[in-house]
Amino acid sequence: MGMTRMGSAALAPDTGRRGKQDKRTEILAVSSDLFAAKGYTGTSMRDIAADTGMLAGSLYYHFASKEVLAATMVRALRDDVVAATQSPEVPTDSPLDAIRRFARRIAEVSARHPGALQVCHGVPEMRNAELETLLSSEPRWSDKKWQALVGDAENASLVRPEVDTRILREVLRVALTYSATVAPTGSSARRVADCMVDMLFHGLATKPADDDLSDSEAARVAREVITSWDRGDSRMLSDRRDRILEAARHVFAERGCDATTTRDIANAVGLTQGSLYHHFDSRDAILVAILEGFSSRMREAHEAIGAVAGTPLETIDALIRVRTAAGKRFEPEVSILKSWAMLVATGKFDFLEQDRRKTHRVWERACAAGVRDGSITMPASTRLVIQCLGEILWSTHAVSRISTERLTRYNLETVLWGASPK
Repeated sequence: MGMTRMGSAALAPDTGRRGKQDKRTEILAVSSDLFAAKGYTGTSMRDIAADTGMLAGSLYYHFASKEVLAATMVRALRDDVVAATQSPEVPTDSPLDAIRRFARRIAEVSARHPGALQVCHGVPEMRNAELETLLSSEPRWSDKKWQALVGDAENASLVRPEVDTRILREVLRVALTYSATVAPTGSSARRVADCMVDMLFHGLATKPADDDLSDSEAARVAREVITSWDRGDSRMLSDRRDRILEAARHVFAERGCDATTTRDIANAVGLTQGSLYHHFDSRDAILVAILEGFSSRMREAHEAIGAVAGTPLETIDALIRVRTAAGKRFEPEVSILKSWAMLVATGKFDFLEQDRRKTHRVWERACAAGVRDGSITMPASTRLVIQCLGEILWSTHAVSRISTERLTRYNLETVLWGASPK
């Protein structure tokens, strides 16, 4: 009897700890899904409690705040990324095989942590020191590994001298780390990684990079479109409504869509909230106006290039020029669109999906024509290629202190012609 009582007493604490750990795991899983769907700022502790079937007070027993919960998620992401960097390489791998293998590991990590990736996009007014440290250190989690892998490929003459390897390393790091946020439904992490690596190192063009397409009619149209953006900016800043939009796009990008208030925007413009409401009746109306302007510009630019009678390579060359310039010129809008799933889910931004489909059709027609005439090769399905292509091109805007011209050259040397010699 004594042994039985002692055994039961010894087991009870372990059972309690296991139950608490199971509940924490459930909370983290639910939070990850909510963050991925609604964004970090759009998710409340009350939302998490409701989806786990708990009282809000019980939730705080496991996590003292939403920032503590987010820090736990990001720490798990970091640990998985670091573990991936420390996995032993296969000795028989060529440098490009090693890059592909590591890219797959990072894409698989990305797929396991969709909520943490949303947190990594930014948390306004952080009050948690651990979370702040984790987010600021994110670029360093895998940077040395990418530097070593790309360096090995360069030393083996598998990267053309025209390719800027500093940008290549950064694009690989950003695009693969956040690959889960852009992968089409049903696409495995492995397929996404392979598609990105193939496009960056082998390019879409089947022939070597021996053509200068900058004098094509499509490239001329691309330059005209890019110039028109600057002309439009000089006109719009004379109008108060447009000055509000100009200030608001930066506030939304810095603070996040849900964390931004009309007071924040009014302060940024130097207006009272009452004066702001004279021009826009809500915060969402301002956000809609910003994204409608950006989305329509992208659609019009793609359609103008698609209407030019040129070769498939000329069309894709021009599209890459426009997308690269847009990534730098409209960096706040690109940052806002990292919350794509959350925006579409609200039903207020249906125009984003409609315009996205129209721009994709221009890419689809150019790629299909290139496959028919043998000038283009597709490393995966058209849908996956276009999704990965968009993430790769938008990823270059995160590279600091690099001019648009230099980024354009880099994107053409990799995505179009391929970083590796043919």
